[in-house]
Amino acid sequence: MFRLNRSAGRTPFLAAPFPSLAPPRTRNSRLKAHLGATLWAGLALLLPCSFDAEAKEQPTLSVLVTIDVETSSGCTKAEGCFPPPISDRILGEHEGVFYGTPLIMDLLEKRDMRGTFFVNAYLDSFYKEDEIRAVVEEIVQRGHSVQFHAHEEFRCFRYCKEEDAACRKSCLKNDSYLGGNSLDKQLKILEEGARNIERWSGTYPVAFRGGSWDADRVTLDALRILGIPLEFSLSGFEHKLADQFPVNRVTAQDGITEVPVYLYRQSTPFKFKPRYWDIESGTFLEHKALLQEALDSGLKTAVLVMHSFSFCRRDLGCPNQTNIDRFDRLLAFIDAHPMMQTITTDQFLSQYRQAPEKFEGSGYVPSASYFLVVYRSFVQFGESWKHATFICAHVFAVLIILVAIAYLVRRVYLK
Repeated sequence: MFRLNRSAGRTPFLAAPFPSLAPPRTRNSRLKAHLGATLWAGLALLLPCSFDAEAKEQPTLSVLVTIDVETSSGCTKAEGCFPPPISDRILGEHEGVFYGTPLIMDLLEKRDMRGTFFVNAYLDSFYKEDEIRAVVEEIVQRGHSVQFHAHEEFRCFRYCKEEDAACRKSCLKNDSYLGGNSLDKQLKILEEGARNIERWSGTYPVAFRGGSWDADRVTLDALRILGIPLEFSLSGFEHKLADQFPVNRVTAQDGITEVPVYLYRQSTPFKFKPRYWDIESGTFLEHKALLQEALDSGLKTAVLVMHSFSFCRRDLGCPNQTNIDRFDRLLAFIDAHPMMQTITTDQFLSQYRQAPEKFEGSGYVPSASYFLVVYRSFVQFGESWKHATFICAHVFAVLIILVAIAYLVRRVYLK
């Protein structure tokens, strides 16, 4: 039986060191990178792996399953310009079945795992307090972690009528925003949110994630003053915090520990496109390959992103069985792997304070194979015009190549 080499000390074949995300500069180096990622993907698909159960005692990769619990405050064709009910985007109720936070917890608990639920701390500006508290209390009672998520635009519902989109836009532009705002205003907004999370969950938050990843250096100062030690907003090289913290590496600085979302490079014909690890994108094979590559490249912490509505959205269909199955298979893979573990933010903070070296890792940025990108578009052909266009373009290119080969062969033999 083939056993994958999990040696964390060697230089990974497919990873690129921080901070470079640019495509290889030479034609040969680009070809090698694409070829390497594709060969790795082939191994992941074709070769079975055997795991040593005893090694489970000392996993080297910690996976944090994080769920943003929120609704939409904007306008969609299906929902209009009003936030949908909690039963929709958060609980995911559809024909008497709940596909939102309850199902996410069910799937985690099936394997004795727990997740971190980043709850929008300003939901009380629009929804009834009792509704919010019921959702949060169930999460806490089932042993999961509740932390601070900031979609501060919801605060504008306190000052604007629901149908007054212009007022809400003005409020968001002039007052209720984080990145770029003053320390005093950010402190006011964040303290309000932290107290809401404490009131609903019974525990003061230890972790923060900005809505749409919004956070800057002033946000870090505010979190430090408020005593919130973990920050989870860094999601790519273009982020406002990317010049202060490396991606894919847990880093502590001045009392704040940045825990970035797992970032990888998606191979395309002409460039490497940065993406963060989201349960709603990619196939199970991509997720599996990314985790195995994380181990080989010396990464020690991987943060997965999902939403309370990842399995159920009225505008995209409910239930989304593809996402449900993908998540269930991913959890099964992590659970069976001897070198992986899932932890919550509370567990992470406790263990990190005792041994930070267990979570800091290499900071390398893995690559998703071009082969897997094509496979994803093939599997999801009917779900998006982008996937359909991508596959049709490849079919057309193959036909052109075949025609060219036939033409050349004919010319050679007719001479």
